[in-house]
Amino acid sequence: MVAEHNGHKGAALIYCRVSTKHQEDDGTSLDSQVEACVKHATFLGYTVGRITREVYSGAELHDRPLLARDRADVKAGKFQALVAYTTDRLARDPIHVFIVAEECDRAGAELIFVTEPLDRSDEGQLLQYVRGYTAKIEREKIKERSLRGKRTRVENGKLLNAGTELYGYRRDKVRGVREVIEPEAAIVRQIFDWYTSERVSLREIARRLEARGVPSAGRGKYTFRDGREARWTPSQLVYMMRNPAYKGETVAWCTAYNFRQKRHTRRPQDEWVMLPEGTTPALVSPEVWDAAQARREPNRAAAARNKHRFYLLRGLITCAECGRPRSPVASHEHRRYRCRSLETLGGSCGGHIVPADAIEAWVWDKVSAVLRDPSIIAAELERRKEEGGDDLLQSDLTAANRALAKIERQQEKLLGQFRRAEDDSFPWELVRREIARAEHEKDQFRAVIADLKARIAAQQSAQQQLEAVSAYCARVATNLDRLSEGEKRLALEAMRVQVVANGNDWRLTGSVPIESGDKGLVLSSPCW
Repeated sequence: MVAEHNGHKGAALIYCRVSTKHQEDDGTSLDSQVEACVKHATFLGYTVGRITREVYSGAELHDRPLLARDRADVKAGKFQALVAYTTDRLARDPIHVFIVAEECDRAGAELIFVTEPLDRSDEGQLLQYVRGYTAKIEREKIKERSLRGKRTRVENGKLLNAGTELYGYRRDKVRGVREVIEPEAAIVRQIFDWYTSERVSLREIARRLEARGVPSAGRGKYTFRDGREARWTPSQLVYMMRNPAYKGETVAWCTAYNFRQKRHTRRPQDEWVMLPEGTTPALVSPEVWDAAQARREPNRAAAARNKHRFYLLRGLITCAECGRPRSPVASHEHRRYRCRSLETLGGSCGGHIVPADAIEAWVWDKVSAVLRDPSIIAAELERRKEEGGDDLLQSDLTAANRALAKIERQQEKLLGQFRRAEDDSFPWELVRREIARAEHEKDQFRAVIADLKARIAAQQSAQQQLEAVSAYCARVATNLDRLSEGEKRLALEAMRVQVVANGNDWRLTGSVPIESGDKGLVLSSPCW
């Protein structure tokens, strides 16, 4: 609910953030932030013009779409205050807070934190930076200590206690070993027997287990909003088949969580730790496990062939039903795009198979119509030139460069005092610390400046790519139907084409406006 006030300070923009979808669903954190921010803004004499709720990591600044919109509106003078609950709700990096604070100052807007009054003096800004920097260092120390403790545990021959249980086992968290759960272990042996002895496909194995009502590896651990329970999937079975723990070999420290990409990545093999024999009791013999790997070889070869088979929309098509990517698959002579929900614990979203030949021909027909009309691309190029790039990135780069220059001036002043000092009473240690702190701040700002320059360069590259498409169209406008598959794909990538499809219902968007009166075709506004 938007509060109203009869004060005369103007409109305030309320910005509230949590890091995860789970926190958003819980609602507690966002609701409490909104309530406190609205109350504080009203108390200070502002009316609440807009409330923004965003789910995004506080370590990022330039990738947050809602915050980017809010900052642009503050710069445009639409709001006279930006209100957040604490500094870390706005940004976890003190440099990012500094950039937003300076941006508000230049726009004549007040940056307000409910729990941390912002001191605009030089001393206050220094203290604010130090507090933020100290919190940042402490977070890094906690992560480093946690990582070191986990590494020490596996080097001592014990399993880590974090993560889900391996199907067929439960961990003894004190001894750091796995113990067999016989009902599940019997299912594991049955799966390997079906796969190696009876030569049953993984999809058929999953179907048999579901038909018999066998609880899956994820059941009880994963729940879905529509009430469904986790089910058996071929991808689950592949994970089981290739895990050497089932033949009694336990490998630890082979994956790491990438917080930026929000997924686990494989560590280099020389970092892996082999735990002692007996850490995980074998459920199948090494011969049976090896037979399963041999059976998987033809499947891997078929998957590799499928990757090399050309699909015009590979990576460019998503499911209209659930939003997941669609994967290219082939059976006999039929090429199709299938929703990846089929491979998830929750099962199929209900989306229908999309015929590849038909949709690829349809997409190219629409795109080639644009390519044959250079005036559409020329108009888009002119629009972008008038915009002059992303003003927000350029503004941030200017602010960061200005801050770096200021720190360099302060450091030079300290160095001058240091050189001129002759008296033993001079606070040598304090000046040394301040010089070191300034040097660290400079490194931090240099990293931010490098990131901003890279983002601006990528944007300019996209502009150049569109210009190349325009020049290319002028050359081949009359020969579009004779382009090679690779040339068509390059044209789609240059125009940022994205397709949303379900069965025979298709929608197309791109970075160049695509004009058509056909039903189901979304007229895209330019978007980079």
